[in-house]
Amino acid sequence: MKVTLSRFTYGGDCVGSLPDGRAVFVPDTLPGETVEIELIEEKRSYARGRALEILDPSPSRVQPFCHHFGACGGCHYQHMGYADQLAAKKLVLKDQFAHIAGIVDPPVEDVIPAPQTVHYRNSMQFHVDCGGKVGFRARASNTIIPVTECFLPVLPIQEIWPQFHFRPAAFERRFEVRCGTHDEIMLVPDGDADNFPELKEFQAALLADRNFVSMTVLEKAFRVSSGSFFQVNIPVAEAIIRHLQQSLPFSEEMQLLDLYSGVGLFSRFFAAQTARTAAVELSASACSDYAINLADFPQAVCHQGSAEKILPRLRMNFDQVIVDPPRAGLMKRVLETLIRMGPQRIAYVSCDPSTLARDVRRLLAAGYQLDRITPFDMFPHTYHVETVVLLSRKIPDDQIGVDLI
Repeated sequence: MKVTLSRFTYGGDCVGSLPDGRAVFVPDTLPGETVEIELIEEKRSYARGRALEILDPSPSRVQPFCHHFGACGGCHYQHMGYADQLAAKKLVLKDQFAHIAGIVDPPVEDVIPAPQTVHYRNSMQFHVDCGGKVGFRARASNTIIPVTECFLPVLPIQEIWPQFHFRPAAFERRFEVRCGTHDEIMLVPDGDADNFPELKEFQAALLADRNFVSMTVLEKAFRVSSGSFFQVNIPVAEAIIRHLQQSLPFSEEMQLLDLYSGVGLFSRFFAAQTARTAAVELSASACSDYAINLADFPQAVCHQGSAEKILPRLRMNFDQVIVDPPRAGLMKRVLETLIRMGPQRIAYVSCDPSTLARDVRRLLAAGYQLDRITPFDMFPHTYHVETVVLLSRKIPDDQIGVDLI
């Protein structure tokens, strides 16, 4: 079956139309290409296909540099040049804000490129199949694909992970490798460490039995424990910090809320400019790291617990809010509480355009105005994009509604 693809969609596929009018989503293709496909999934309103042959290739098509591309689920955009990847991410982001947030011609800025497009990840999650082979999840599948090369991890991880060999087991396993700024390695098993006797041997051989690493961002060192989240691409994280420093006005009388604070990445750069900084973080490990990372700032306090429980208890009038939620975005109760608090400005950092657009729609309906949409390429060669949205309140507190759609 021949199909001509029209545009990218969030998730890395291109979409075209079947003869019966249904949309068909096909990975590893580019807009404008005519492709011979086979259907692998059919629903009433759409279908999914697999490209069998590129009949009319796009001028933007390039040869992927990793021979696992297409089978491995880690990358989605290696078949086009980097400038085209950035353009695709911008178009997809605009599409999400138009269709989900209801914004006509969304003012999405050009994607800020990554300084490094390979060997940029300081953290990698590896899977071990029942045969003991190390790999990643396959594209759109839970199957583990053994791999012999990967161009995403920083070089210290790249140099050691091919040395990992595991004995067969009755179940699949997973572990994480983290690399600190000074090339210190931390190996973290997912689940019971007794399932990974070999990992203990590697930890001893690599002196990697530590439970934290140090990450340096704009000359500030952060303790990051094994159970704590941290950005995987330090240069792009630094670009986001600079962007916020240039965009958010602070004064020593202001109160800042750092929602989903992690180990205190944002608090560390802004607490000194505030009278009080309140952080909210679910992870006990991250809260412990926060206390160490913000030890020189007594005005910064991390409240450990879920945002929906902690946020209503905070009796503070926040001027600025920085929110960096999980991929699922803000829970309805959290968003309602945030709107009731009525901060003057909100900086929303997100790795998921669809949930970001959903929450922005609700904030606009509650009386906020959209100031900027700035995407950052935190994850080159994937469809993922990190986006910073800046909003400001445009009506008085007593006129803000909280009736969310």
